[in-house]
Amino acid sequence: MDVPEGLISRGFHRADRVRHCLGREHRLDPRAVPVACRLDLLLYREENSTTSGILYVVAVISMFDEFTNDFLYLREGSCFPRPKYRKAAISRSASLPRKHAPARAESLPLKRPLIKTASMKMQELKAIVIWDNFFMACESAGKELIRAGAIRISDLEEWQNSKNKTINIGIPSYVFLQCFVRSIKSGSVGFVMRDNVELTYINRPEGRVFDWLFEPMTLLKEQIKAANLESTEEEYLYKLALYCGDARMMTSWQNGGVAPADAVKRAQLEGLSRRLQGFSLTISRMPTFRRRFEAVVKALLQEARQGFQKNGNVIEQTL
Repeated sequence: MDVPEGLISRGFHRADRVRHCLGREHRLDPRAVPVACRLDLLLYREENSTTSGILYVVAVISMFDEFTNDFLYLREGSCFPRPKYRKAAISRSASLPRKHAPARAESLPLKRPLIKTASMKMQELKAIVIWDNFFMACESAGKELIRAGAIRISDLEEWQNSKNKTINIGIPSYVFLQCFVRSIKSGSVGFVMRDNVELTYINRPEGRVFDWLFEPMTLLKEQIKAANLESTEEEYLYKLALYCGDARMMTSWQNGGVAPADAVKRAQLEGLSRRLQGFSLTISRMPTFRRRFEAVVKALLQEARQGFQKNGNVIEQTL
């Protein structure tokens, strides 16, 4: 099969651009060739089709190209097609349980089925719905914080130069904490999102990311619930989560939060805030996060500047 010359030249141009942006030359590791051939062979043996093996290679190249674009903040998507290389989707195998699954299952208050039934899969929330809801929650919470004086225009501008953790770590941590507190107060076994959509073990999407995050987030929610926080302690935890422990910023925003007098309780709240920030850091490293979060920051900058202009007009009228 002849490959168009334009496609080849575009591929070499993209490789040169990656080398330039990363600041060093990358050479193909010879050990990667037998690994790729082995993966291709495994798929061929599963599907019993040479075409599936070729389509698999094309799909891998497309995924690598898309992730590279996201890493370098280039145009979204890939110039390569992403064909389907399997004839039928392979469901999760019940004969391969996760490590330490029985021990974790005992610690959770809700008994969970080992496998999802067909009716459960029909109720699954789409990952894109959760992803969109997360960014809408970040924008909504950010606007509330701007009106409350917790976030300034300078904070948003500093984030654009990668010099401020309050924006890309603090706001998502604040949103996670809002979700956990909302879920605890409503008595949900899962997570109640901002538009009152409930995410539980039954309707959560399948995927490695949700496997990694769902149970640790459930455990953290239970820890916050067990802490039995008073209103002042809860507001103090919000400040810890938002400002990443920056004492100067925490004292500048008076939201009613007061640090507990008990040193043990104070250390407990600091530990909870660090776990919230750990989730935010994990989310911030996912593909497309920065691209989507840039749109959130643009909306927050517009909100902050409009508020600044209104306040300036009010001051001029009073003078």
